[in-house]
Amino acid sequence: MDTHNAISYSSVPPWALVGLALLISTLALVYGWRIRTKRLPVPPGPKPWPIIGNALQLPKEKEWLTYQDWSHEYGSDVLYFTSWGRSHVLINSAQAAAELLEKRSTLYSGRPRMPMLNELIGFEWDFAFMPYDDEWKDTRKAFTQHFRPTAAVKYRPIETQKTRELLRDLLETPEDFVELMRLLSGKIIMGLTYGIDVQKTDDPYVSAAQRALRGMNEAGNVGTYLVDFIPALKYVPEWFPGARFRREAREWRVDAEGMVSAPFNAVKSAVENGNAVPSMLHSMLEAVGEDTDSYRRRVIANAAAAAYEGGSETVGHLICNIEDRLKRAMLHDPVVYPDPDRFMPERFLTDKGELDPDVPEPAAAFGFGRRVCPGMYMASDSLWITAASLLWAFRIEKPKDRKNEGPDCTGEYTFGLVSYPVPFECAFNPRSDNVIPLVYSATEDNI
Repeated sequence: MDTHNAISYSSVPPWALVGLALLISTLALVYGWRIRTKRLPVPPGPKPWPIIGNALQLPKEKEWLTYQDWSHEYGSDVLYFTSWGRSHVLINSAQAAAELLEKRSTLYSGRPRMPMLNELIGFEWDFAFMPYDDEWKDTRKAFTQHFRPTAAVKYRPIETQKTRELLRDLLETPEDFVELMRLLSGKIIMGLTYGIDVQKTDDPYVSAAQRALRGMNEAGNVGTYLVDFIPALKYVPEWFPGARFRREAREWRVDAEGMVSAPFNAVKSAVENGNAVPSMLHSMLEAVGEDTDSYRRRVIANAAAAAYEGGSETVGHLICNIEDRLKRAMLHDPVVYPDPDRFMPERFLTDKGELDPDVPEPAAAFGFGRRVCPGMYMASDSLWITAASLLWAFRIEKPKDRKNEGPDCTGEYTFGLVSYPVPFECAFNPRSDNVIPLVYSATEDNI
């Protein structure tokens, strides 16, 4: 090779490399679009534009409403659309989801490439976003061993005790109910996963999870970041105009990686020093023993971190996997649930007050097939224990001393991969004078 005539990439201006990457990406998109226009028929959906597809038609918020409208417009609960060369199949009913994701799970258990979420922010350790491969199977298996129905029963004592602490905290600072609910989730999941005792809302582990989940919330939305459709953009330097996404990813990556390493290293050190508290990770490290195989240790570290991430919002927002927000249309299907936007818990009961077998439980929230949330049994237990305890202890009411300056509970939610209730005010009033001493007694005595 003639070294005098070889190209020195270090001497090429960055803008030229970026331009070349964009040119190659554009040509690839054009080629892919032409190939796709000649292939087999696809489900109905909005008509795409060349190259960009339906990118300009994707909603910026409450996308489930648009997708539901598309189902009505095109007369199908399975839709197809494209965006910058990427194909999307949208499933809008539980029946279609069961048919495709459960009966044909070997075909439809994969995950698309997510450059922003996985490659830039660093959530590739979360098996909710992993491709359907051997590492996904091993990580999910390690996780499921500790969250199957028989295993989930073991966690009820810690769920009950931490819920009693929530009742005590609500007696003392009821105005902090949102943060206290999140703290409850952190207490439960950090305790059972790592044996770490969380007591404060500003606990570093809980705070790190909240920051990382904000990044996940932003990056998990279809169409938010162009890099998800043109992966070559991930090589754009941070200083380049329009590369704000690179700076955001760098900041979020610190906490995304820390969710794996920080608690893992803390427990690993405790095990080595002989003072580890029993936990999910402790038992997995004991099973590995002196084995230094990096793959096995990565699998158990990632499985524990997935519990940490997934359980950080269990009570408040129930994160199970990426499709949660898209299942809203399934859970608001008027054919299955008449008047779906109305709060009617009695819809699940017969006239005799028993569960109505003709009204399906909203199990779609936990997913389908091989991607169903493996933490669903523990999550259901936590939700039931928390809801029952709150209703036993408090009347949850509109503040009586408020002069209409604060927001009401409207039932509205924010937009994102995880939808949060719009901030509102409420009062937690003890149901009787006997509640207060009982709550403190149960918390102090751990009964």
